[in-house]
Amino acid sequence: MIDIFRFSDYREFLHSWLKAQPKGGWGLLGKWARTLRIHPTYLSQILSGVKELNLEVAEGLSRIVGLSDLETNYFLLLVQHERAGTQSLKTYWKKKIRDAQEKSKRISERLSDTKALDDKASAEFYSSALYSGVRNLCAIPGRNSVDELADRLKVPRTVIQRVLEFLLEYGLVVRGAAGYEIGPRRSHIPATSPFVQKHHQNWRLEAFQKMRQKNSEDLFFTFPMSLSQKDSEKIRGMLLHTIEE
Repeated sequence: MIDIFRFSDYREFLHSWLKAQPKGGWGLLGKWARTLRIHPTYLSQILSGVKELNLEVAEGLSRIVGLSDLETNYFLLLVQHERAGTQSLKTYWKKKIRDAQEKSKRISERLSDTKALDDKASAEFYSSALYSGVRNLCAIPGRNSVDELADRLKVPRTVIQRVLEFLLEYGLVVRGAAGYEIGPRRSHIPATSPFVQKHHQNWRLEAFQKMRQKNSEDLFFTFPMSLSQKDSEKIRGMLLHTIEE
């Protein structure tokens, strides 16, 4: 997965994207040209630096390569920076590019269909790992009834019922033909939330408890390391893309 926010030049991004495709992207320029109804030579001249993209073609390319709204906005900023005819205008677009890069580092911005719970709901949802644990299990066939959830989690049936009622109320699960299912709503807790520390603590405690069971099928790995700034940003971008997908 190519993270566009690592690039400050739209041509470098397009070259990297093409290189990552099967056969190194051979034949794709022709397909792009047909889809966009432009001459293939024009695309070749753009990639070689002879000509600049116009915004109409840039927007079309962003759809072809599957960019999200946030990524498309960034791609268009890169194009406008290259097209700027004065140094002051280039400086203006450069600042917009840096702002967009910072914005992309916030996970909540990358998850465009995620809606935060209100404070009252968040206080309950993040009070225990049980809420998100029950919700996640609802995605697994055979684990999505009250009795099956109670048995799997070793939690009283009445507690599971209470948790499910809460999840139903906020659209985090729904009732399906074969039991409870993941609902249409997702939830992400931003780094600025007063509940974020509790959320991280909940799941780290679950991991510690799991470690004590010493199950040979589990995998725990701790590996302190030193990274360059460039590698650190690359890994961060990879993780953000994994979360998006």
